[in-house]
Amino acid sequence: MSHRELSDALRWVRRAATVVQVLRSMSYPWETIVPMDTGHPSDRCTIRIVGLSDGTPTDFDGQYVVEYDPSRVGTQPVTGEPMPVFHLVTTPDIARATRFDPSEVVALYRAVDRRNPTRADGEPNRPLTAFTVETELATDVLPPAGWYVDPGDPRYWRWWDGTNWTVHTGAR
Repeated sequence: MSHRELSDALRWVRRAATVVQVLRSMSYPWETIVPMDTGHPSDRCTIRIVGLSDGTPTDFDGQYVVEYDPSRVGTQPVTGEPMPVFHLVTTPDIARATRFDPSEVVALYRAVDRRNPTRADGEPNRPLTAFTVETELATDVLPPAGWYVDPGDPRYWRWWDGTNWTVHTGAR
C-alpha cells in the first residue's frame, strides 16, 4: 500500500478510532489485514456516504451502507436500473445500516473490482474510494435477531443476526 493509499484509508475512517488499531496491527506486506476480533457490538461502526470526492451529487449521498461488493453488478437506488459499476445497497435509516467490524471497514475501502482490477493509470480499481465517506462507532442498541423487511428490497424478508444483515432472505 502506498503512502497516499494509506493516507486515503486513514482519512476515510477518520471517525472510527478503533480502525487505527487495525492499521497499526497490519504487518508487511500492507495487503495483509490482521482481523480484530472485537467481540462486542459497540466496537462496530456504520459507514455513511457523504458524496463523490469531486462533489458531484449522487443518489447515495447521505445514505448508510448495507451491502457493498465492487465486483458485482448493482442496481441504481432510485430507478432500479442495472448499475454495472458496483453493487452498493444503502439506506437513509442508521438503524438499518450494517455494523462493520473495523477490519471490515478497511477491507471494504481497499476492495478491488475483480472484473477490472487495474485502472487506466495503473492504480488498483477501488470503486469506493471515489466517495467521501464517514464512519462512526455504533453506540446505539441494535434490534434483536429476527426476520425484518429487507432494506434493499421490501418485497422480501431478510434475517438480521442481531449485529448484521445476513444473506438469508424469503418472500414476504
